[in-house]
Amino acid sequence: MRVFADINIKPPLEDKYMQEKMANLAHQVGLSTVCLRFKQNTPSNEIKFSARIFSGVGLDVAIGLDIFANSRKELLKQLNTSRRLFEILAVNCKDVKTAMVAAHDRRVDLISLEGIRSIREKQSIIKSCNTNIELELMRILMPSGRTNLVQINYFSREIELANRYKVNIVVSSGAKGVLSLRAPRDIAALANTLGLSKEHSLDSISKIPMQIIKDNRNKLSKNPIIQ
Repeated sequence: MRVFADINIKPPLEDKYMQEKMANLAHQVGLSTVCLRFKQNTPSNEIKFSARIFSGVGLDVAIGLDIFANSRKELLKQLNTSRRLFEILAVNCKDVKTAMVAAHDRRVDLISLEGIRSIREKQSIIKSCNTNIELELMRILMPSGRTNLVQINYFSREIELANRYKVNIVVSSGAKGVLSLRAPRDIAALANTLGLSKEHSLDSISKIPMQIIKDNRNKLSKNPIIQ
């Protein structure tokens, strides 16, 4: 029996009511585990507060950090200070050199190539990637409810390249509110439509993210997640 995880939920810290609605919906749609993702320097009391809301409905809650780095130096600094504090480190880079460093650093759990526009550059990164490629559903959903055709094309190409070079893909919602939360099997169905096999689509929201969280929890077992 599969258990499902959404490894990228961004709770709106200023809106407790919305967080409660998101937590309840996440549980209702069949998620077992969620990773709440925060920006650098988010106060620990706010992180703990959000974690209590989501765990209060019966969800297993992991804590993650979104790293936005503009240089190799900046990336390495954030990895050095954050690796022993968070269960998930997810990196989003806009330049190829920094993305290449992230793709080869084993402290990185997930890398998003959303900021890399060139398919050739995406290929050079994925070709030798040692970590997991993250695809956020929010990339292809527009506020109007329509889909972003440009991002759908990028999504499909990243899946094609990951398949070619046998790199794991994790598909997440990237949800910032209830309207962007999705049932895990719906996420898998979309990934399947865009080129990921049915089995790998299901693995991308269950087996793979669950294993990442399990492995990191084992490594961090002697260290507190949030100081």
